[in-house]
Parts: sequence; structure tokens; C-alpha cells
Amino acid sequence: MKCVSIKEISEKWQISARRVNVLCNQNRISGAYKIGDIWAIPENAVKPSDPRIRKNKTKKNVSFEDGLRLVTGTFAVEGYTLSEETKINLELLANGKKSADSIIKEIIAEYSTKQV
Repeated sequence: MKCVSIKEISEKWQISARRVNVLCNQNRISGAYKIGDIWAIPENAVKPSDPRIRKNKTKKNVSFEDGLRLVTGTFAVEGYTLSEETKINLELLANGKKSADSIIKEIIAEYSTKQV
């Protein structure tokens, strides 16, 4: 059985050499063994799955009301509040009745006519 170095297997698997070293130390690479301070990894070793990465990521469908509560709560934590006009614009965006570009153009037009 031909063995390869951490560097070679890291290039093959497209992960860092440090990550391969961690996997070896955790005995997660089948057939890997240490010769002195160097890891020998079978050339045909299979890359172990990464438990830090979830497969089948699904987004929770957040209702507009829940999203608005989250945004409002975030603003409140920062010491700000949402105006009624902002809430209306967010609702128009969420329902697909207006695009962000059209809302921004309206706001720019409104504020460019006001005297500061």
C-alpha cells in the first residue's frame, strides 16, 4: 500500500494541511499511521465527512411578521426604532409589491425636495 504525506493528501482533498493533521490525530483517517513525527496516509484513503458542515441545509420559512419582529428587536437593541414608513416599505418588499430600487428612488426623490 502506497502512502502519501499530509501535504499531498491536503492538496488532493482541497483542505488545509493543518486540518488533515487534526483528522489524523483524531484517528478519523482510516489506515493512517505515524512514523516518528510524520503521518503516513494511504493514497486511497477516503476523506472523512466534516461534522461541522450540515448537509441538506434548509432555511426556515420566516413569516414577514416574525422577520419584522427580528429587525425591530435588532434595532431596539441598538437603540433605534423603525418608523411606520419603514415598516410599510418592508412589507411592500416582503410581499413583492415593490422592488428595493423603486423604494430607494422614492426616498431619494422625497428627501431631495426637502430643505435640510
